[in-house]
Amino acid sequence: MKYKIGYDLDGVIAKFKPTEFDYFMLKLFPRLYLKKLHKNAKCLMRPKEGIIITGRDEKLAKVTETWLEKNNINLPVIYNKFIGRKSYDLYKWLATKHKAYWINYLKLKIFFESERIQADLLREACPNCRIVWAGSFDEAVYYTSNDNEDIYTSN
Repeated sequence: MKYKIGYDLDGVIAKFKPTEFDYFMLKLFPRLYLKKLHKNAKCLMRPKEGIIITGRDEKLAKVTETWLEKNNINLPVIYNKFIGRKSYDLYKWLATKHKAYWINYLKLKIFFESERIQADLLREACPNCRIVWAGSFDEAVYYTSNDNEDIYTSN
């Protein structure tokens, strides 16, 4: 199937943006800690088309897909196979490389990313895709980093 739209999971679809402490706990107790975090995670959007490209380790697939099903989100998900027990900074770098690879491979036209730094790096790595930074999940701010123009801002 050919996809045109891609979504990051944490901070775009799920109102869940892990902290450095969360990543530390996820390394120690991956499934258990993610279940705890999912109990409070709200669904920000329910896209009907596209694909989810997440930086999450594929070992968290079962817990993640349970949350997606509970929130009526039926999109395919591509997990990161290269995370493992890496440091927080290395995790972020690997997650960005993983997303860039799949955005280019699938020839996506638009991708929604929750973290500004990742959005800027993806813009450089994916020149044929419009990378939309979805700002903070507490404030609806969308920024298109490809052409440095605001496309939607709401307070």
